[in-house]
Amino acid sequence: MIEYRREKAAVAAYDGNKRIGECTFTVENDVWNLEHTFVDKAYGGQGIAGKLVEGVCEAAREQGAFVRPVCSYAVHLFEKKPDVYSSVAAYDFYGWRSAPVHPVGEGFKGVRDQKHLYALLKKLWTRETCAPRLRDKWSAENPTLGQCSITAFLAQDIFGGKVRGIVLPDGSHHCFNAVGSSVFDLTSEQFGDTVLDYGNYVPESREEHFAKEEKRLRYEALKSSLLTLLTY
Repeated sequence: MIEYRREKAAVAAYDGNKRIGECTFTVENDVWNLEHTFVDKAYGGQGIAGKLVEGVCEAAREQGAFVRPVCSYAVHLFEKKPDVYSSVAAYDFYGWRSAPVHPVGEGFKGVRDQKHLYALLKKLWTRETCAPRLRDKWSAENPTLGQCSITAFLAQDIFGGKVRGIVLPDGSHHCFNAVGSSVFDLTSEQFGDTVLDYGNYVPESREEHFAKEEKRLRYEALKSSLLTLLTY
């Protein structure tokens, strides 16, 4: 019988006294960076790796910590099962630590909060939903590029609140959300290390944005994809 044990910065699997697998992490304040998952090949196909990751996540939940998947297995698992892992996951989008906001819009009850929405949208952002002027630069490694306005207005459909905009140096507006005391920007990662000033903003109008037919169609496509995903 396989036994799972919590160890220092790790959860390990044992078959008797034989250590057959491990999931190790480093600690950065309240974020655990899950860096390595290993299972002896002789024990493959038994779901041991998934149980090791879940063991780390369970320990993190108990200690009020968050888990950032770094190793390829954990990244794949978190992306495959956002319903399971989004609540404990550490993210890089602005405002991921904000107080959770919950759906008010009809048809979106399957979305738990803004972190869960981000995890779901990460599966849905594509070159086709990217703003046309940025499509040549869009990639799966930078999926939030050119998605800000359609994402912010979709988040408003789900959570209510306001859509705000930061005026960028080129005169374009970058959209983000404010719901009560929670301010979050699901597409902030496209700016890399550039720091945006979320205290200096202008209100954004749905009518003005969607007067552009191509933008409205991209928004409707993203919304439709999300609703389809939620039915599975």
